[in-house]
Amino acid sequence: MKKLLLILTVIFSLFSQNLFAQSSEEPVPYGDNEFPAWAEHIRRTEILTFGSMPFVTIGVTLVYSFYNLATHDFNGAYFINPFTKENSLTRDEQVGIIVASSLVSLGIGLTNLTINLIKENVAKKRNLQTLQPNITITTINTEINIVPIPQKYKRDKEYIFGNIESAVY
Repeated sequence: MKKLLLILTVIFSLFSQNLFAQSSEEPVPYGDNEFPAWAEHIRRTEILTFGSMPFVTIGVTLVYSFYNLATHDFNGAYFINPFTKENSLTRDEQVGIIVASSLVSLGIGLTNLTINLIKENVAKKRNLQTLQPNITITTINTEINIVPIPQKYKRDKEYIFGNIESAVY
């Protein structure tokens, strides 16, 4: 048994360089257009939904505890403190809290998705409206029309554009 363990250790140490070798290439960060827009929206929704889950669960538990306290004439024995093990919730209450917090978290993610999609569409429409008056598309014949530059716009070769006040020393 000891021989087998020793042989396996030697074999593993000899070949471990090949198993755990790092590549010589540096990782390249993701580009701006590497993922489609819908995938980025879905990922953001997923992160917000699952990221808000712990906080929403604590909030739903506290709301349920205060509701339970209020329905029993504010008797302190009916307040369920979620941070202690003394007054634990029943299984049905736990399932109800998890389902309610899941639905609220999903609502947060979908609300954010809706707001972002509306903002994106408004920005696209605004961008199209600002560009349309400035763009005119005209068809050009195959002829090339060369228009000479008027004499008042011609500059000498030694002419310096700008003035001395705009220079930075």
